[in-house]
Amino acid sequence: MFTKTIITSSVVSPYVITIADIGKRLQVNAAASGAIDLATSASSFATGDTLQVAAYGAPCSLYPNNTLDFAYDPNANDIVYAVGIQSDGKAIIGGTFTTVSGSTRNRIARINTNGTLDTTYNPNASDVNSRIQAIAIQSDGKAIMCGYLVTVSGSARNHIARINTDGSLDLTYNPNANSEVHAIAIQSDGKAIIGGYMNAVSGSTRNYIARINTDGAVDLTYDPDLADNVRAIAIQSDGKAIIGGNFTTVSGSTLNRIARINTNGTPDLTYNPNVNNYVFAIAIQSDGKAIIGGNFTTVSGSTRNRIARLNTNGSLDLTYNPNANSEIYAIAIQSDGKAIIGGYSATVSGSNRNRLARINTDGAVDLTYDPNVDRTTTAGLMRVTAIAIQSDGKAIIGGDFTTASAAPRNRIARINTSGSAVTLRAPYTLPAVQVPQYAVLTLEKTDVTSTPSSSGEWWVINSNAS
Repeated sequence: MFTKTIITSSVVSPYVITIADIGKRLQVNAAASGAIDLATSASSFATGDTLQVAAYGAPCSLYPNNTLDFAYDPNANDIVYAVGIQSDGKAIIGGTFTTVSGSTRNRIARINTNGTLDTTYNPNASDVNSRIQAIAIQSDGKAIMCGYLVTVSGSARNHIARINTDGSLDLTYNPNANSEVHAIAIQSDGKAIIGGYMNAVSGSTRNYIARINTDGAVDLTYDPDLADNVRAIAIQSDGKAIIGGNFTTVSGSTLNRIARINTNGTPDLTYNPNVNNYVFAIAIQSDGKAIIGGNFTTVSGSTRNRIARLNTNGSLDLTYNPNANSEIYAIAIQSDGKAIIGGYSATVSGSNRNRLARINTDGAVDLTYDPNVDRTTTAGLMRVTAIAIQSDGKAIIGGDFTTASAAPRNRIARINTSGSAVTLRAPYTLPAVQVPQYAVLTLEKTDVTSTPSSSGEWWVINSNAS
């Protein structure tokens, strides 16, 4: 079916792919872990054409299933703790970073859908100790930032601030928490529930949790009164909030590390999962069940290592047991019900899964999904701390990693949804990529309206293959 053309050279150099190469099979002799720089001639492809890129072979880490989106590389210089996606697909990120894509961005930045920095957006949390721990985006596009904050855009803002869509500080909104805020969720009416280490908001006593009105004032009708910190909040469709952290009482009632709060701020005492250690993440399924992650090892007296699913009444779902070997910090649920989990874990259900895994609805690890997030050095925690899913199903992840799928990715990356293909639109330039021994890189040009298939027009590059 193919005409096989062999290109042999002891020195790897860019090979320009053109329309004339349709139907040819191209081979480049490269070192086992050498780089092949695939340069393309933009004039050979019309704008709107697509190029599908995939890899096959063993071992082959170039483009495994559900791996890195190579077109997206914001490059933050320090930890990304939080990601929020706007309705237009742009991502707002927060953390401890001070540069993104080589430009100064103190702890807050906005990323365009193609992975470039939005240069128009610069809230500037400039205090040297500042960090953004959580982000929630309102229906009007304004973003509420939480964490350890002192100033934003030169104005005093204690641990919580609201940013206008143009990146300027909303001067009308100043809840003024007296300590760090680690979690936020926005109700359907626009009020925000916040949790963290604070015990006062706007001068009113609020132990570790509070509700903020849309104007930034504390809601004086809402006071769950916890005994310790809150690290995660998720709001049910009925408006009740499921909260997690390290608390052991709510309004004087024993509720260990997870609780459900009624809309009036009282604890729902019918809901008592009883978790034995920190809960860092909560995500609610479409059926109302909640997936929780953290550093716990038991839920309701049963062994559950760092991840569990709770029924709508708060009882443990005994059918679901992914079993992670270390902390889970972030959970996001896909439209098909599968859950992407991130943290410090290296194995899930006994399978190697570095910092990121996808869990099927039955609790089994999805063996087709292995982005392999790690660091180039052993320093640091090498963790995923944030996951947000785009409308197209791709996941933007943040953390303290420096590689994904064996490629450099500093603290933020985008992961494809399924299959081994990555789509690029002309004109474009393919990146230099690491090609392991016997890997096969395949490229297919197809009309923008067509569905790529094995019977299409293919270019193939074999590294050290016969």
